[in-house]
Formats: sequence, C-alpha cells, structure tokens
Amino acid sequence: MNQLWSACETWVLGSVYDKIIGACKQMFGRSDKCLDANLARLDKVDPIVLGVRSEFKEFVLGEALSQFRMINRGRTPLEKAICLRKSINCIIEGIQTVISSCSGTEASRVCPNTFQRRDYAHGCEISKFAGFLPFYRHPCLQQIM
Repeated sequence: MNQLWSACETWVLGSVYDKIIGACKQMFGRSDKCLDANLARLDKVDPIVLGVRSEFKEFVLGEALSQFRMINRGRTPLEKAICLRKSINCIIEGIQTVISSCSGTEASRVCPNTFQRRDYAHGCEISKFAGFLPFYRHPCLQQIM
C-alpha cells in the first residue's frame, strides 16, 4: 500500500510541478536572486582561507557539490531526495576515505562516531545520520537504496 501511495504522490507532484514551481518563482524571485548572488560570492571563497587543508579541498566536496547542483533537475520530492542521498553518500565516502588515508586504518576504528554506511542487498543504512533525514525512511526510497 505504501508503494501505491508513493507512486500516486510522485505522479501527482510531477504533474503539477510546472504550475507550482512557476508560482513559487514569481513569489520568491527577488529573494532567490539575492540568495544566488550570495552563493556566487561564497563559491569564489578559497577553502584554505576557511582553514580547510588543501588535500581535503576538492576530495570531500567535489562530487557531492556536483550531485547537489543537479537537485533542480528533479521534478518530484522522490527525485530530489535521491539527489540529496547521492550528495550525502559522496560526503560520507569522502570523509571515510580521508580518515583512512590519513591513518592507514579503517575510518570506523579511528573515529567510531563518524558516519558509517552499510550496504545491503536492496538498500543501505546510514547510521548516526539517517535519523535526521526523514526522506531516508520513505518506503519508495528505501527500495532503490
């Protein structure tokens, strides 16, 4: 039943997407332009100025940012949730790889409280983090994960 509900929700929201987004663009166009200008300025900030070591600069965020920038291509909440999931997975994998490369051991042994991703046959569980993201519990999303 949850799958049928999810499929109906996805179809309805995909069908009315253009009307809803068109109205939202008209209502929030001015504030969006201001936000875009601020984000453009922040995009030019060098992470080293913020205290990020050079070896971590592109490694953790590069793929995650490119995945996150594709969120506007999604027409339904499920498509947007999948995009966010991919971004979060890229960040988690990047963090684990950096920890492993710095210490020469598994990330879970060095920092047991860091994010851990467990893969299963039909899904994955992101412990310590999934509780904060309600879309991870969406039944339709659980099947594709």
